[in-house]
Amino acid sequence: MRGRQALLGAVIGILLVLALVWAWQTRESKNVSHMPVQVELDESFRDLKMEIAKRFAQAADILNSDAPKQLQPGIVLKGVEVGEGPSMTYRYVVEKGVVRLEAEPVTERTCGIPEMRDYMQYGVFYKYVYEDGQGKELLSLTVDEAACKAHERQQAGKSVNREELNREDHGGQGSGQ
Repeated sequence: MRGRQALLGAVIGILLVLALVWAWQTRESKNVSHMPVQVELDESFRDLKMEIAKRFAQAADILNSDAPKQLQPGIVLKGVEVGEGPSMTYRYVVEKGVVRLEAEPVTERTCGIPEMRDYMQYGVFYKYVYEDGQGKELLSLTVDEAACKAHERQQAGKSVNREELNREDHGGQGSGQ
C-alpha cells in the first residue's frame, strides 16, 4: 500500500510539473507583450493633452474677448494664442518709456501659479511676447518646468547668500541670538 501511495504521489508531482511547463510554453508561444499597456498610456496622454488644449482654447477665448486690456500701467494684453505642445502665448504691447521689462518677475509669477505649474508636468509651456507700439519685439520669454526649476535654484542661492551676509553683519552669530 505504501509503495502505491508513493507511486501515486510521484505521478501527481510529475503531472503538476508537466502542467506548469505546458502553461509556461503556451504563454511564451503567444508572445505576451506589455505593448498594449504602453499603447493605452500613450492614448491616455494624448487624450490628456487634447483636454488641456481644449481648456487653453476656452481660456484664450475669454481673454481675447476682453483684449486689448490694460493689465498694469504701461502694459496692455493684445491677445492670447494656443499653440502646439499645448502652449499659450501671451502678446503684450508696452507703452514707450513706461516700463522696464525683466524676465525674472514674469517667470516668478508664472511658476507661482499652481494651475499653470500643474500643466507644465505634461509638457505645457507659456510664452510671453512684449512688443512696442510699432510691433517691434522688446522681450520674448518661454516659461516651462525647466525654467521654473532653474528659477527656484536661483532663488535658493540668493536666500543662502542673504543668510551668509546676515551672519557676517552679526559678527558670525546666527540671526536668532
